[in-house]
Amino acid sequence: MTNLPTQRVKLDFLIEQTSPLYPEPKTWDTTVAFMQEDEVEAETLSELATVLVRDGDFREPVYVGRDLDRDDGDTGYYVYNGTHRMVAHIINGTEFIDVIYESEDESDETSVDDDYVDPNEYEPGKYRVPCTMVEFVGTVDDDEYDKLFSVLRSFKISDDVWVTSDMMSSTSTDIGTRMDFCWDLVEMNDALLSRINDICIERIARFGTVIPASIKTEYDYWTDED
Repeated sequence: MTNLPTQRVKLDFLIEQTSPLYPEPKTWDTTVAFMQEDEVEAETLSELATVLVRDGDFREPVYVGRDLDRDDGDTGYYVYNGTHRMVAHIINGTEFIDVIYESEDESDETSVDDDYVDPNEYEPGKYRVPCTMVEFVGTVDDDEYDKLFSVLRSFKISDDVWVTSDMMSSTSTDIGTRMDFCWDLVEMNDALLSRINDICIERIARFGTVIPASIKTEYDYWTDED
């Protein structure tokens, strides 16, 4: 559990200081254009714009860090969480934006409350994680694979709550390809699991081109070694 401070900086400064993680060549002009032209990304931006006009800001800041091990040797700042929020602010012409700079050395600025209990830990070292498992007959080609990741990477489940895939993986099964999307929501119950599953079904039907054999959202159980 981190206690990193939220800072309020000029948006123009953050644009100059950071780069997005996608797409190439990883400039904000390229990312803004891509999100406005892509049907999935454009829908997300539209929903965020509604929140920004209504509330004047987002509940979550933009998270920025430095990747010192990047293959391209670039050790600059990157937006690791909040690219869509950043783009929404850019389109809106916001003057200031809330940002959290992740520490390069977590031991410097990260602390754990001795009394803190992870609500997802059901016994020491073991965690339950809400996941959606999507299984397809046969192999999913690269274009459809990328499309599905975009479709299920992040979406709104209520007026105030968005869900984001913390991890996405795929495996081969007896019938074809299975993709697992694990969600970042801490507060979870059966109603939310059902809601997420329904939205995944709707989004795949609307944006995808391959019909899955099954879609199931339930708790998966991990250990610290996973």
